[in-house]
Amino acid sequence: MRNKIKKIRRTVQKTDVYQKSDSVHKSIISTRQNLDAIGKSLLYVQQNGIKIWEDITQNNHRNAEIIRELHIKDLEVNF
Repeated sequence: MRNKIKKIRRTVQKTDVYQKSDSVHKSIISTRQNLDAIGKSLLYVQQNGIKIWEDITQNNHRNAEIIRELHIKDLEVNF
């Protein structure tokens, strides 16, 4: 579980949303509880799709933006 949170923390810290946040918001984003919520949301998006997640989500604005950014970065373009 610790490694999972560390991996999510590293991934979140690379996002533009995190990088552009002030120090107070960075500390809030980096809490274990918040990182766990982001991880669960990412798993849900992966399994059910971003549209369904957006319809039912109750995440705060910053978490939602982080999840959208990570989802977009994870998409592959196939021609």
